[in-house]
Amino acid sequence: MRGTIRQEGEVLLLDHSAGEQPFVIQPEWLNRIKPVPADLSDILMEADFFLPLSVGALPEGADPSNYIHTGLKLPE
Repeated sequence: MRGTIRQEGEVLLLDHSAGEQPFVIQPEWLNRIKPVPADLSDILMEADFFLPLSVGALPEGADPSNYIHTGLKLPE
């Protein structure tokens, strides 16, 4: 997934797909944003930075309100 970060006031938003709502970059994630190493540049589509995120099915019995809806989908 590729996107662009933009700032609205004090909030950082990740615009990631046409038709999907941007989602808020949580303040506790900021220290996870890293520059793309040169050897991963091709794989990460010439991105300047990356933010590792996990995408997957919710665990059985999980309360969806405890998760952030990002619109991200598992690759097919």
